[in-house]
Amino acid sequence: MSRITWWLQRHGGALALWAGLAAMAAALVLQHWQVEPLQQRLQRLERAAQAQPAVKPVALDNRNTGPLQQLQQFHDFFQRAPEPTEMLRKLSALAEARGLKIKRADYVLRPGTGERALNRYQVVLPLRGPYPVIRGFVMSTLRELPSVSLDQLQLQRKAVGDTELDATLTFTFFYAPR
Repeated sequence: MSRITWWLQRHGGALALWAGLAAMAAALVLQHWQVEPLQQRLQRLERAAQAQPAVKPVALDNRNTGPLQQLQQFHDFFQRAPEPTEMLRKLSALAEARGLKIKRADYVLRPGTGERALNRYQVVLPLRGPYPVIRGFVMSTLRELPSVSLDQLQLQRKAVGDTELDATLTFTFFYAPR
């Protein structure tokens, strides 16, 4: 034991210096490989968020209107809803901004019947990713596309320790025929 103590007393200062230099080198490598890509991704997300126009839900003022006027306001809201292709483009951009890849999607158009019926465009998306990312994607989709509903959310984890989930999301886009 005295030999180790003697060696540490004799070379401890140099050892501490080399350990400090190694820690600084590790910090620089971590900065280069981890922090910089995350900062670049954050900048891309911020640019994407600024480039997309904010869609604000229209509040319906039902206090001084009759049922027919309320119904008209309801239908007017869906007249202003974007076309399904634009909603799909926005959905894809929101997924990409979260780092999710849409490899495939199933689409079903369900036209409304009747004079003022709404068309429904149902989209089924299988995704894979961490739960917080999938949840954030769902929240941002519902916030950015107010004429979209989340009809079904199915989550499955292959093993208990997995951080990635297999998710199947079913969205419905509502829009008025033009």
